[in-house]
Amino acid sequence: MKKENVVLTIGTFDGMHLGHKKVIDRLIQVSDQKGLRSVVVTFDNIPKDVIFGTNTNRIISNEKKHKILYNMGVDIVKSTRFTKNIQSMSQAEFIDSLGYNIDTLIVGHDFHFGKDQMDIDVDGIEVIRVKPFVHGSSVVSSSLIRKCLNNGNIYEANNYLGRIYEIDKKVVHGLKVGRTLGYPTFNIESDEHIDLLKKGVYVSKVKVDGETYSSITNVGNSPTFGIRETSVETFIFDFNEDIYGNDVKLSLLSFIREEKKFDSSEDLIEQIGNDIEIAKTLYLKGRV
Repeated sequence: MKKENVVLTIGTFDGMHLGHKKVIDRLIQVSDQKGLRSVVVTFDNIPKDVIFGTNTNRIISNEKKHKILYNMGVDIVKSTRFTKNIQSMSQAEFIDSLGYNIDTLIVGHDFHFGKDQMDIDVDGIEVIRVKPFVHGSSVVSSSLIRKCLNNGNIYEANNYLGRIYEIDKKVVHGLKVGRTLGYPTFNIESDEHIDLLKKGVYVSKVKVDGETYSSITNVGNSPTFGIRETSVETFIFDFNEDIYGNDVKLSLLSFIREEKKFDSSEDLIEQIGNDIEIAKTLYLKGRV
C-alpha cells in the first residue's frame, strides 16, 4: 500500500504553549502551500522520563492536547507512547515506523531524535526548524511553565501558554467543610496535573452549563482540618446551585496566598472573607 505524502511534526507538545503554537502554525502553513495533509505525531508520556527514569507531571491531559491541535486546524493527530524500543531506533527506523511518506518535517529549534540524538538527516525529507518563541527575555518552554506553576506564578504561566490555565473536570462530593464555614465549595476530580500547582488560594473563574462565574479556588490539603489528600475546592460568588456530577471548566487567573494552618475556624473564616475581597478588587481593577 502506497504511503500518503504529508507534512509532519513530532513532539510531546505538553502544555501546547506559544512555542508549540509557532511550530503548529508553520506545519499548517507548509501543508497548505504544498497541498498535503498535516500530521502531528505526539507522545502520550514524557520521553525524558523513559530515558532518565524521572517522573514528570504533565501540564495538560492528552485529551486536551489533542483537542487544541484539532482546533488549530491539524488534519491528523497520531498519538503514541515513547518506549525504550523507540529510544533505540535510528532516525530512519522511527520515520519508517510512522507509516507516512514525509515530504517535510517541521520541528522546534532544539528538537533531536533517534538513538544517537543527532541532527535530523533522513534522505528525501526537507527539514524546517522553527525558531523559539521568546516572551520578554524568556524562551517559552514546558519546563519554564512547570516552574511557574510550581511557584504560584500563574499569571506568567498564562502568558507563556497564550491562554488561561484551565482544569476541565467533573464536580465530585468532598467533605463539605466549606459549608460549615458559611462558604459552600465544590470539589473537582484530581489528577497528576494538580500536583504541578503551588498549594494556596487563587483568583479563578468557573464555566458551568455555558455560564461563567467569578470565584476563588483553594488547591491544597486543608491543614486546619488535618486533611492530607490534595483537593481543589472552589467557592463561586453569588451562586447557590447543585452542580454535583457536572463537567466544569475551572480557570486559574492569579495567586493570592499560600495555604496555611489556622488556629481556629474563626480565623479561617476571616481569611476567606479577605481572600474574596482581594479577588473582587482584582476583578474590578481588570487585573484578572
